[in-house]
Amino acid sequence: MKSVVLNIVLLSLLLEGCSSPVVSKGEFQRIVASHAGGTVCAFRYMGSQEAFHYFKLTTLFGTRTYRVADTDWRLGSTFPLTRDETQWRFVNAHGDFLTAPPMIMCYVPKEFMR
Repeated sequence: MKSVVLNIVLLSLLLEGCSSPVVSKGEFQRIVASHAGGTVCAFRYMGSQEAFHYFKLTTLFGTRTYRVADTDWRLGSTFPLTRDETQWRFVNAHGDFLTAPPMIMCYVPKEFMR
């Protein structure tokens, strides 16, 4: 019985890790800000697909992809979702793409810290 419950819990954790949760712009900003104590390394825009913007949040504890509805967060110049990390862009809290990567690895826009 214990092994069945353990297998169910492990399977649900694996499935959860494979999905990209849908969050609002504000929720995403709070998630990023909650890691500002030194655990967030970066978050980058990965592209847009089917009315969602995709963001990859990388922390010391791993990575997670989040989806934000394109109606909730207007971004300047979007591009199709891609797995090519060289195409991903850093973005500030206003939806503007940064012209160059931040000079520090642990990047949290100051607007997220309100």
